[in-house]
Amino acid sequence: MLEERQRIARDLHDTVLKTLHGLALEAHALKKQSKSPAVLEKSAYIQGVCQRSSQEIRDIISELRSAEGNEGIASLMSSIVETWGRNTGIGTEFTLSGVDRPLSLIASYNLRNVLSEALLNVQRHASASHLNVSLELMPGEMRLEIADNGKGLGSSGDEVFAVVTKGKYGIAGMKERVEQLNGQFSIDSNGGTRLLISVPLISAS
Repeated sequence: MLEERQRIARDLHDTVLKTLHGLALEAHALKKQSKSPAVLEKSAYIQGVCQRSSQEIRDIISELRSAEGNEGIASLMSSIVETWGRNTGIGTEFTLSGVDRPLSLIASYNLRNVLSEALLNVQRHASASHLNVSLELMPGEMRLEIADNGKGLGSSGDEVFAVVTKGKYGIAGMKERVEQLNGQFSIDSNGGTRLLISVPLISAS
């Protein structure tokens, strides 16, 4: 299995990652050659998408090449939150209920990306001074709550749902990642924003 993971990592690096890098360079070159606002906007968008996708692929490659793969999900998330708080200056608190454990590759990857996207939203849009991340690990389920004290997304559930359906703030992508793991995703945005995520707990294998 480790050999197969190494092979997939090489293939991703030699095909997808190189293609994305080439597209990003082409978009950058197009941006320098044109003065059209529409072209500049589109090329910047393409370049940004390629760069974000490249980082995601690098994260996958890193995990695939890991021979251990035994770091607990709580340890991974705690490190992400701590680093984010240090870089942004926003106060953070991470709490764990239950015993930390590693998850499967796909579960760990999707959940870390959900957390990272949520943190990016807080940094860009929330005007928050504090963030609480609470992780509860039970025998058959994992519950994650990400709550900030910022300005929120809207005053009603309908307004929040409209934001989700339009794909703003990356919420639609987070919801899709959770649902890919057969989980549930909900959001409360009255007085700050609170994301509630529950996922069937899958052990690493």
